[in-house]
Amino acid sequence: MYAYIKGTLTEIHATHAVIDVGGVGYHLFIPISLYTKMPPLQKELLLYTSFVVREDSQRLFGFETKGDKALFEKLIAISGLGPKTALAIIGQNDQIPLEEVIGRKDAAALTKIPGIGKKTAERIIIELDGKLTPSSKKSPISSSTSDAILALVSLGYKEKEAMKQVESAQKQDPTATIEKLITMSLMQK
Repeated sequence: MYAYIKGTLTEIHATHAVIDVGGVGYHLFIPISLYTKMPPLQKELLLYTSFVVREDSQRLFGFETKGDKALFEKLIAISGLGPKTALAIIGQNDQIPLEEVIGRKDAAALTKIPGIGKKTAERIIIELDGKLTPSSKKSPISSSTSDAILALVSLGYKEKEAMKQVESAQKQDPTATIEKLITMSLMQK
């Protein structure tokens, strides 16, 4: 329903923030890692959002990057894993990189996150194995690069293959626009 919200930060807490957009205050639940990165109050801010509707609630969740939002949506799609636990996982992603944990099939590392037991950790590993892209924490991905990757995925490419194609195109022309990145990626093989 909402892709992102851009407005003035009016309130910040460890679990949520309030952003004023044209006189309307949006209450967004956020991961703990985002709390430490927030700008000062009354500064403009853009957060990518996920709107979660449940039988008893409607909640808006805010994320610093599109990647965090996508990870959140993959996590809440796992049976038995709610938004609160998904936020906890994303909030710990700096200390416990999920991509590495999934790759190593290290359920013990996931159980260190509050709210995750052994069975839930194993379910997360099974559900997300092969579905996560390498962490953007290691090599920052610009928005044009991630948009080009998403465009290739929407054309039927696997996520890993799309990343390789776009990264290769970007090495050829580091200043390429999103359109050029997509075109160069499609021409490779």
